[in-house]
Amino acid sequence: MILEEEYYFKAADFGSNGYYKTTDKLFSDFVCECEKMFHKKHEPYYANCFCANSKTFLLMGRCFIGGNFDIWGMETFDGGTNLRMNIKITSEIGRYSRFRTIYAISQYDNLYKSLWLFIDNNLSDNIFLLKYNSDNDDDKPVIRATSLIEPELKKSVEVCVDQLSNII
Repeated sequence: MILEEEYYFKAADFGSNGYYKTTDKLFSDFVCECEKMFHKKHEPYYANCFCANSKTFLLMGRCFIGGNFDIWGMETFDGGTNLRMNIKITSEIGRYSRFRTIYAISQYDNLYKSLWLFIDNNLSDNIFLLKYNSDNDDDKPVIRATSLIEPELKKSVEVCVDQLSNII
């Protein structure tokens, strides 16, 4: 079963640090609000996939403290996703590169449920999708990468990457 909702935002309303230009809210806060709306509409289901283009993922990455070598989201193949293949490929590349891929963050209200991150460059710059896909519903723990104001993030992202590399 797949449930899907489109959400719109104006990328120009956010600064280079990921904050909305007129408030103290981050783009990632807006995504969390959208996750809540998704759950309210599709209860009891929570979104477990976040799909956006590369430019939107750059904005998402600015909301978190991390290395300059973080790549947010995994590629889609022929319009679909293959989670295990994606992780296997990026893990293999990671052995020879200083870049690391952030595959998922935790859902807004559950630190132990994944919101998988998928790059879909067919989406426009001001749209992202939240989906519930029963094929991606798992019980593997993922630690939410926290916002700029929480300095533990770098450690959390590293734990997230380490945990995900164990599911290959």
